[in-house]
Amino acid sequence: MTLLDTVRIMRRFWITIATCILLCVGVAAAYATTLPRLYTATSQAYVLVGGGSGSVAETSIGNNVAGSKAATYAPLTQSERVAERVIADLGLSEPASSVSGAISYSVDPSSPRIQVFATSTSPQRAKDLADSVVTATAEVASFLESGGDEESTLVRMIPVTDALLPTAPSSPDVQRILLIGLAGGVILAWVVVLVRLKLDTRIRRPEDVTSVTGLGLIGTIPRSRDLMSRLHSQDLLRGAVGESLRHLRTNLMYADPDNPPRSVVVTSPMPSEGKSTVSALLARALAVRGERVVLVDGDLRRPMVATLFDIDTGIGLTQVLAGSVPIDEALVATDTEGLLVLPAGRVPHNPSEVVGSSRMRGLIAELSQDH
Repeated sequence: MTLLDTVRIMRRFWITIATCILLCVGVAAAYATTLPRLYTATSQAYVLVGGGSGSVAETSIGNNVAGSKAATYAPLTQSERVAERVIADLGLSEPASSVSGAISYSVDPSSPRIQVFATSTSPQRAKDLADSVVTATAEVASFLESGGDEESTLVRMIPVTDALLPTAPSSPDVQRILLIGLAGGVILAWVVVLVRLKLDTRIRRPEDVTSVTGLGLIGTIPRSRDLMSRLHSQDLLRGAVGESLRHLRTNLMYADPDNPPRSVVVTSPMPSEGKSTVSALLARALAVRGERVVLVDGDLRRPMVATLFDIDTGIGLTQVLAGSVPIDEALVATDTEGLLVLPAGRVPHNPSEVVGSSRMRGLIAELSQDH
């Protein structure tokens, strides 16, 4: 499939594509509204080793130890002991597991800094949780490091940054959800379009005809408002329509150069698809070239040729086949030199039998001798 084919498909199914995309984006938006709004507050603490004085070497060693200790202390933020201290500090009534589940942390390997993230449905509660967790973790770490004698420990965890009050929810990520909905809509639209293309058996392009029948095309006629006119004239042989008809005329005459066709049937699968219009214009194109042409209206259900040429419909094909009128009296001259028309005449009750009769074949053979 080429890029041009893709553009054609998008133009043809743009309503389906737009509907699928809007549907999926709408579902994603509705889903986002059902999710709880969560706020996240961030607090920080640093791990210090020693009293802060000493040589450069001692300071470097202390920083390395502090970084290692920070990675050790960070998981304490989600411990049950820290959660119990937070519950006691904030006067919460929920279990320790619930508090621990709302806490996460981040440690920079090159720094003794610990970042604590607290998530809650309330901005103020998220802030209080973050501050209380950092304080409680520092107390638990100090206790573990000193074995109960907090004054003798050389390693300390110090809260340095209070959490800021969140001003916007951190979850749900509405933009991400909508983008997922958009992507899902595009995928759904493409699947629906592919299914419709697979199930569509209508003939839409010249390539469809050749692929289904295995036969070549002798011509195509472009759409034109002028072809909708009930009264035709030779002026229609100008422009794109005229060029396509001349192309059709040439292909017909040279389809078999040794035995060019003397009679041509123009038909269509369904009514009102343009067979009378095409046959009338093709007859004009042949006559303009200098051929002697007879256009026979064989549509005995909805005859249109007489209307297109504005001629009398009283006498025509059915009377000639019945033997009540000679062929010379039934032929009508037109405004195009060399073109004669045989109207349908009175509409019979058995049009299929009349058109398929041996008399019809004989009439076509007779007219084909010198037209």
